[in-house]
Amino acid sequence: FDVTVLVSAAGFAAYSGFLWWRWGDPLLFSTVQKYWNQSSGPVTVLKLHLAGIIVLKPAQRWLYILGCLLQGGLSVGAVLLVPRIRKVFGWGDASLVLVSLAIPLVGSKDFQGLGRYLLAAFPVFAWAGSWLRERPTRTRRAVLVVSALLLLTWSHLYARGYYVA
Repeated sequence: FDVTVLVSAAGFAAYSGFLWWRWGDPLLFSTVQKYWNQSSGPVTVLKLHLAGIIVLKPAQRWLYILGCLLQGGLSVGAVLLVPRIRKVFGWGDASLVLVSLAIPLVGSKDFQGLGRYLLAAFPVFAWAGSWLRERPTRTRRAVLVVSALLLLTWSHLYARGYYVA
């Protein structure tokens, strides 16, 4: 049995114990989600908050919707790559991607902010690089150009004060 698993479980137990001692709720990190309109349940799991914005306010919230759908699509795509990542890099990297993304995918009300979890799932980028290496030069250049344009676009929006996280 790997001692690091025990150490991580002990850390979680110690933190929960502290929360229980200090505030009387060992799962306070989950309880406070309701104050961010991010409570657990079917509304969050089924992304009904995002669906409501798409249906009721598409013109006013188009940039928010676009950002949420982009992050959600990329994150779901990364989870779907887990079998390929396992085949190329092994179970450890595949597990890292799955755990890094599955929990936030289920716990997010609208996919907002999932991009930062995707950054931690580095085996996805390693797999994409190995896949891209086998593609023709024209494809590699097209990916580079599209990536550069996206970087410039999102950087411009951020610099103008738009929330793009």
